[in-house]
Amino acid sequence: MTNNLWRDHGRVDWSQASCMGMATEEFYPDDRGNPYNRNPVLRKVCQGCPILFECANYSVFNEQHGFWGGLSGRARRDIRREYNIDEPTYKSPINDANILAARAAKARELLEAEEEYATTGE
Repeated sequence: MTNNLWRDHGRVDWSQASCMGMATEEFYPDDRGNPYNRNPVLRKVCQGCPILFECANYSVFNEQHGFWGGLSGRARRDIRREYNIDEPTYKSPINDANILAARAAKARELLEAEEEYATTGE
């Protein structure tokens, strides 16, 4: 089989997820790395989910940790190994463009405050 089996994950409508509204931390491992001991309903939640396959596809390429699409981190590693898929690298939710935009906005804000202080003295 080819890696393409796991590549159809580009557009997932997360609003259809059965886990919508559940606390995110419920899907991440406890201190022993086992999410099932802490929350035994995870498999049942994922089992009836209408986007189970899409979520699993997404997770194989993008997630190292947590329980996604009915798959633990270990199960995803096994799939990657079997289909010769590279391990995902962590991607910050705040990319460089967002950081630069936030810094620029803060710099403008400080500059405007300095200008206002220079004119009013307040």
